Amino acid sequence: MASNTKTMAEDTPPRSEDRHGTLPKWNLTLLMPDRYSSAIVTITVGTDSPKKFYIHENILKASSPFLTAVLNKRWSEGKAMEVALPDDEAPVFAIYADWLYQKTICARFEAKPEMTKNDHDEEWTSLSKLYVLAEKIQDDECCDATMSRMIKRVEDPDANGSCWYPSGITATRLYDGTLPGAPVRKFLVEVHRAKGKSKWIPEASECNHIEFLADLVKVLLDDRTVKSADNCFSSRKKEFLKKG
Repeated sequence: MASNTKTMAEDTPPRSEDRHGTLPKWNLTLLMPDRYSSAIVTITVGTDSPKKFYIHENILKASSPFLTAVLNKRWSEGKAMEVALPDDEAPVFAIYADWLYQKTICARFEAKPEMTKNDHDEEWTSLSKLYVLAEKIQDDECCDATMSRMIKRVEDPDANGSCWYPSGITATRLYDGTLPGAPVRKFLVEVHRAKGKSKWIPEASECNHIEFLADLVKVLLDDRTVKSADNCFSSRKKEFLKKG
């Protein structure tokens, strides 16, 4: 029995764009928004073995006030569409480039059924360096995404039921790369207050950051009675974010 139902293709008159084998304009707009059609900026990262990254200008400007200012056409970088970041590391910027386009923090270790101590240390190194980079170029959204990942690390047990915390080296790196009042500093102090052990503090004085130790001592002296609710960092997450 023949059906009287027409398909969408039969019921829709052909368009000139379709007959010539090209996409309608509205489809092109959906597939290629303005930020993907802007000019390309070359970012050279590192000094010894510098690596070049090629990022759309609009994506950079939408995320980083610092890079927006650098790329102003009044400056040589803006005219040449080239930016140098000699003090940063290419592997860290690669994670940031992923963030710019995908808005996710690279989770290279989560696919592993079991993580070794070196894996955990390497992830904390990557997260702390990414936070410092994002702080430097004023990408608060990336700072907050990195902080969310840090909170996940201290609260979600691994396959062996263990949680992994930032080391003294991580604390030093984050204090060196941020200013007083930075939310990540408060996070480090609160983690050490709630979960810390004496062995977390390196014996060598040069391995400790004096501002971190001072902040930690103040918190311990002011609040000697630790409430269990204060140890749930995810419920206090807004305290550690830049944009809330």
